[in-house]
Amino acid sequence: MTMRRVAMALGVSAFLGAVAFGSLPAAAEAPPASLVIDVIDTTGRPTVVVEGRYTGVLEGDLEPTVKIDGNDVSDVEASAIDPLDATYLILDNSSRAKEDGRFAVMKSALKAYVQAMRPGERVGLVVAGGSAEVRVPLTSDPALVLTAIDAVNVADVPFVYSAIEKAADSVDSYSESADLGATLNNPKFVVLALGTADRSASGEDSARSAADAVRAVDGAVHFLGLPGSGEFEAQKVTYAAISSGTGGTFTDVTLEDAVSQATTLSESLVRAGYSLSFDQGEFGEDVRTAEIEVTIGDLTANAAYDPNTVRVISDPTSLGEVRDTATVIPGVNVDDRLALLL
Repeated sequence: MTMRRVAMALGVSAFLGAVAFGSLPAAAEAPPASLVIDVIDTTGRPTVVVEGRYTGVLEGDLEPTVKIDGNDVSDVEASAIDPLDATYLILDNSSRAKEDGRFAVMKSALKAYVQAMRPGERVGLVVAGGSAEVRVPLTSDPALVLTAIDAVNVADVPFVYSAIEKAADSVDSYSESADLGATLNNPKFVVLALGTADRSASGEDSARSAADAVRAVDGAVHFLGLPGSGEFEAQKVTYAAISSGTGGTFTDVTLEDAVSQATTLSESLVRAGYSLSFDQGEFGEDVRTAEIEVTIGDLTANAAYDPNTVRVISDPTSLGEVRDTATVIPGVNVDDRLALLL
């Protein structure tokens, strides 16, 4: 089961507020790799199902391991360590890209993004100059996208909003394909835009429509904004509103740091879900708090749960925080239990 992010709502008032007051999200920074436990399901006790997600690039042995109260659990079944992340790259190849050799830099930045992706991720390419066009549908072969980026030429005016919407529609179609066998995990739309005035029809309505299309597939828009003209400051506010409203980021880049910023963004967005099942064994009836530890690669996550209760715990609390949120495990003297565990 793929863990899906609950998309942030972007209401009309929030969107217009961001545009009107120029509120910009902070530039993207690569967070440290992390593993998270989202759900512990004991409804099939003694079989337990643990679901969660990870960010960052996994290193080492990717065979998942589980410990309960420090004891190794055997026969852990991994029904999904999901490789189906998906990113659509959207390149603003409008006529402004010819200035100052910036188009070569833009191409290099997108190629750097692809080269920093995790093996197995899906990636596609949409161009926004002249008209919005899907050049490469989602594929697990990055070489196809790298070749296509090299082949893109400068076109006419930009249609960035239309390109975002077209990419979102393509993700939706891909997710529904009969041979997929899994759901895409929080698709991302990475836009390298010049910040020139967009020519998509209806202006802000098109921007709103693009954001709606992205949220419909539980996606997020991440802009890398490269100054393209005097219109840039005004245009990037709308771009930033789209990214903020879809749970994405907006990053100002320059010709000097565009490649490194694209690499950083790619590394920061590696994210996938996992689902593990195993037999937890027997616990005495007086045991109401156990520590579960999940390791995948070089990442480890811990959470506390009640092994003798038939229930689903959503967003389980880590041991260090149980004392403050004891209602996660009702009826337990948490201080007494923690004294035995910590």
